[in-house]
Amino acid sequence: MKTYDRVLSMPTEKELLKAEIAYKQDILDTWHKDQSGDGPWRRYRNLLMLKEILSVFPPDQYRVCGHPAGVIIDNKWIVTLLSKKWRVNGKNKWYRLKSFEEFRDRFVNKSKEQKALNHLDQDEQTHSD
Repeated sequence: MKTYDRVLSMPTEKELLKAEIAYKQDILDTWHKDQSGDGPWRRYRNLLMLKEILSVFPPDQYRVCGHPAGVIIDNKWIVTLLSKKWRVNGKNKWYRLKSFEEFRDRFVNKSKEQKALNHLDQDEQTHSD
């Protein structure tokens, strides 16, 4: 299983403003065309979703890295930025998100607690031997 090392940081207000201006300029430049593509819109929307994800998963508590499908959290969960879906790294079954907070509480934090309990159990077994 491939690991991803490009840790993401919170987009700055300048980056968000720059992407929003590019998106609005694209609308003005292509208003008379049937299709304009969604490059600037996709960039702006990705930055907004990344800001939302990083506010729910702060980088000092969770490892959030870039992934071709979106972001990967703690090298275990892949979360898309556009369609609000998630899956376990290495599996192909995608699940829908209700919210990033609900996903964090139901899966990510529960997994961290389980790892901590397993680690404590192993420590108790080694000390009792």
